[in-house]
Amino acid sequence: MEDITQILENLGGKTIIIGNQATGLLALLGLLKIPLIVILVANVFFAIILILRARILEDTVSTMQSKIAKGLILTYLIVTIIGSLLAILFLILG
Repeated sequence: MEDITQILENLGGKTIIIGNQATGLLALLGLLKIPLIVILVANVFFAIILILRARILEDTVSTMQSKIAKGLILTYLIVTIIGSLLAILFLILG
């Protein structure tokens, strides 16, 4: 029991002792990273679906505004992918 507490203190995590078990803040943060990564992947999936909808709209209705909307959505897709990759990198490293 003391070995676990000592290891967690060396890692810099705060130790919470519940009954006979010592759980660190690091384990809790590790569990919170998984849903955040899923949300980021879902956001990228949404951006891909959005660009597919814009392509369908452009095929259906041909106007000058549809090309502007398609350009904005493509920019949104690129920013979303880059932002999500950076966020996942920070989540993994943090």
